[in-house]
Amino acid sequence: MTMLERRSLLGSAILLALGGSSRELSASATASQSFTVPPSRIFAHRGFGTNGAPNALSPENTLAAFRRAASLGVAGLETDIQATRDGVPVLMHDATVDRTTDGEGAVRELSAAQIASLNAAGRFGPGAPAEPVPSLASYFALCRELGMVALPELKAARRPEEVARILTLAEEAGMADRVVWSSRRLRTLEIVAEMRGGRSRLALIRNDLRDFGTFLQLPGEKMLLLRATALLQGRVEAKEVTGAGVSLAAWTVNQSEVARRLIDGGCDFILADGPV
Repeated sequence: MTMLERRSLLGSAILLALGGSSRELSASATASQSFTVPPSRIFAHRGFGTNGAPNALSPENTLAAFRRAASLGVAGLETDIQATRDGVPVLMHDATVDRTTDGEGAVRELSAAQIASLNAAGRFGPGAPAEPVPSLASYFALCRELGMVALPELKAARRPEEVARILTLAEEAGMADRVVWSSRRLRTLEIVAEMRGGRSRLALIRNDLRDFGTFLQLPGEKMLLLRATALLQGRVEAKEVTGAGVSLAAWTVNQSEVARRLIDGGCDFILADGPV
């Protein structure tokens, strides 16, 4: 049994959920990419597409980005959920569309139809093919098609009915057991746990170990998404997390030597904006 397989149930479950398709693709797809750590230890942050990141491959949080990252054999596809004025969950990191699209305005003040008309590649760079802003439903459908683990951050969902709407979309797509739900709000993860119980896969986003003890009490499989500097500066030891039966992923890591150091130091996964 490898070190990664001895980690908490979540780490093992993710590896099992990946299936063979992405790994079969990765042999040829990674030939032109440079990885210091195995891509199966990397979650593609915003689909390996964070605008402005030196190693980004595609416009962030687009289906094209997710498809390309999946072809490289990554562990899963990370994204961010916002809600439109009419309550439709869409993929957008920021509260506004200004930074990544050719539009302006707050996501919550625009309708789903208005969001769908925007070019999500509008700020990526000259010559980038136009890409729509994906709905959460289309993201789940693609993850299912590609056999990928989904790692969405619940940014806008605070009330139980908002969380329930998102969980229903995952269930309708056949992705309920292939999603790791992440949030900076412990209460949001508690709501997910209340709705899914022991079937939950939860990821708490933190800069340190604040609320870690409370997080441990939630049912289901758990992962801590920890800012990389907390580990690199010695403020948190990897074994403090993994020793409690929780998987550990460091974010956001875009330097090869740092990625290698974190994996060698006990991280199960890293989040990166592109190949490292």
